[in-house]
Amino acid sequence: MKETENFQLNQWERNDRIQMEDFNRDNAALDAALAAQREAHEALTQTVADQGAAIALLGNCQFVTGSYVGTGTSGKDNPNSLTFPHKPMLVFIQPQERNGYNCDRMILMRDTNWGYGLLKNDGGCDLTWGERSVSWWSTSSSSYHAPEQLNIKELTYCYIALVVKE
Repeated sequence: MKETENFQLNQWERNDRIQMEDFNRDNAALDAALAAQREAHEALTQTVADQGAAIALLGNCQFVTGSYVGTGTSGKDNPNSLTFPHKPMLVFIQPQERNGYNCDRMILMRDTNWGYGLLKNDGGCDLTWGERSVSWWSTSSSSYHAPEQLNIKELTYCYIALVVKE
């Protein structure tokens, strides 16, 4: 009697004697193969679900970009403020065009209360973080420090922020 290539199931020919044991062995082989296939499919489905959940956790950060136009004010009574769709962790701000003033760009980092102006500025800004926002103001003692606060009147500033979707 001939057998199939993959599972060695019986392949009867006209002159073969058909017996119940042959059918039972074939059915047991088919049942075992189908059960193994089902178990492999269930394991793969669970793996895909687990990896999807892990990937979703990795994708909890995104970049948000935007801009604002300076008002020319500065100091604690005139803070700048940005609001985001999710919790901001890091904000980088710079003028849209080079301005030649004291501060060219600024980095604001969450869980700090101080922003650092880069390049020409030795001073900084105080910060207040909200759940989805950040405000900052110049700490310089002079009465006019809009450049350090990145708030020069009618100058456009661009920002990019790393936010966390919780």
